[in-house]
Amino acid sequence: MKKLFLSLMIAFAGTAAWGQTAEEIIARMDEVMEAVEDDGMHMKMEMKIPIIGSMDLEMWTLGERSRMEGRMMGHKLVSFTDEDTEWEYDSKENTVTISTRKPEEGSDADNARMFNDITDGYSVKIKKETATQWILACKKTRENTDKDAPKNMELVVSKDGYRPVSLSTSVSGVKIVMKDITMGGVSEEFVTYDASLFPEAKIVDKR
Repeated sequence: MKKLFLSLMIAFAGTAAWGQTAEEIIARMDEVMEAVEDDGMHMKMEMKIPIIGSMDLEMWTLGERSRMEGRMMGHKLVSFTDEDTEWEYDSKENTVTISTRKPEEGSDADNARMFNDITDGYSVKIKKETATQWILACKKTRENTDKDAPKNMELVVSKDGYRPVSLSTSVSGVKIVMKDITMGGVSEEFVTYDASLFPEAKIVDKR
């Protein structure tokens, strides 16, 4: 019995030695995302905005291009962005507003990049572990001088292939949850603005 117990302890110690750090888990996740980067990403977003309420969004990204759809205050919003320009359709006003995107303002595609290089400017640790997932706590470091970067984030990574499951954070009082993430399958045509999608909309060009 003592020999069996000793063997089990040695086996457990060997397993523990192969345990992964939060940084190693995120590194593996980054590798998975980079492998399908050219095929795009799709995710859903839940936003809880003070006074206004909740807003559900769906977003597709491919490189610098993105498409976002959602509803707010009873009307549909659809936006497209590329490296330089943003097109925003408002069903209530039946308008498409075209504006030049300022680099410092970021783009919808930048939301997806919150998953990339998440250890840059953040300290990370394993907050909790289940049979299927790692829940990681990400805390902004003093060296992170980006004033718009959230102070804390919670990242969930699947043990099945190191796929990102969700990312939760709060920015300027707005609570954001990115979830239902799928990699690949996004075409350039789908994330590119096409005026024929809104044939009766008035064009407001602010460029």
